[in-house]
Amino acid sequence: MTAARPGGRAAGRRAPRPPGDRLLCVMAGGRGHPLPRPGRGVHAAASAAPAGIHPAPRLPGGVAAALSQRPSPLESGWLAAACFAAAVAAVAVWAWRARRRRAVGLPARRGRLATAAAALLTVTPLLLGCGILVNSYVGYAPTVGSLLGSRAVTAHAAVPDPGRGPAGRRVATDRAVVERVTLPADRELQVPALPAIVYLPPGYGAPGRRYPVVYLIHGHPGRAVDWFNGGRVTRAMDVLLADRMVQPMIVVAPTAAAGWAQDSECLDATRGPKFDTYLTRDVVGFVDATYDTVASAGGRAIGGMSSGGYCALNLGLRHQAEFSVILAHEPFGTPGRSALRLLGGSAARYRANSPIATIPGMPFRRRLAVFLDAPADDPASLADTTCMAQELAARHQFVTLQIADGVGHTWREARLELPTSLVFASEHLVAAGAGRGRQRASASPPQL
Repeated sequence: MTAARPGGRAAGRRAPRPPGDRLLCVMAGGRGHPLPRPGRGVHAAASAAPAGIHPAPRLPGGVAAALSQRPSPLESGWLAAACFAAAVAAVAVWAWRARRRRAVGLPARRGRLATAAAALLTVTPLLLGCGILVNSYVGYAPTVGSLLGSRAVTAHAAVPDPGRGPAGRRVATDRAVVERVTLPADRELQVPALPAIVYLPPGYGAPGRRYPVVYLIHGHPGRAVDWFNGGRVTRAMDVLLADRMVQPMIVVAPTAAAGWAQDSECLDATRGPKFDTYLTRDVVGFVDATYDTVASAGGRAIGGMSSGGYCALNLGLRHQAEFSVILAHEPFGTPGRSALRLLGGSAARYRANSPIATIPGMPFRRRLAVFLDAPADDPASLADTTCMAQELAARHQFVTLQIADGVGHTWREARLELPTSLVFASEHLVAAGAGRGRQRASASPPQL
């Protein structure tokens, strides 16, 4: 049995793809050129990109330094070691006391309460050490508050209740606002009321100004707040805005599953919640009705990490009337074999929701801007991502590909690449307050 990869799918060998689903290219020897592996934590060099794949935006040294952060307490290997040492110490003290009791002629065994206390003092630091050790690799929760989901609205630039005028309209402030909203349930789609986290840039609320929106989808298992904890959206946006690397944008992190451990793959399940329609219709409609947005495809980007990266690709490609920019971090090219159950066992629907299979024959009525990245040490994600980048470039889409080494298939990888992908999105979305995008595009095509 394979172990669960935090924020993604199972680690180890991937399950075979169902019949009819084939790998359309390979990393080396297929279309394009083999990709080099950069140094630890370093992006692939722009000059090394295969033909047809554009270099990613570059962050100035000062911006990169401002975005780099020392490991937080819950990401410290030293803290994990201290917990393990405490567990060992508890065992040693218990053994020493037992031996001392025997030396003076007393029985080594003690009462149940003492035994339970000793077990608690041993097991608690041991479990804490294991959790901290895993988190130091994954980078999921920087603080205890973020682990509990309480940090998204108490970030350094956030206020819990943005100012409003006498008519209920928001009053522009010089600080960013991060707020938690709850979208109403949709009985038709079998989706319950679910939360979303929304980042509003400084100055939001100025009369007559509208903002492009970046939607970010969490991985599996996961929840809406993950992008603001593990991904540190607030920090990235604050720094990039302060250095004028991005235009003012709204960032929305919706919930893409009915429960933390439930996997929807953002699909319309045959007998269950229909998250494809929920995310592209309900969430987008709610955000456009609630906030001052550029309510067109040219003003929307959809992104995600791991299974959320797959969601971003699948939804962005199949709903070109809603999105013009795709930001796929550590994606996969298929929804995974377990999705067959969600799709009622239909191989045809599985293939229709597998970007790695649909890109070569997909109609493109606008040129999409697609940002892809993958960790060099995750063969499954790297192979799928490289393949799809080559196929999208062959279809004359605007594609950039980043490969990060030494960070694994984790939130640390997504956090490393998020600032670059946000700059990429800003370059290709309609400017805030403007009526047209930076890319010339034809009218939005109908939903595929």
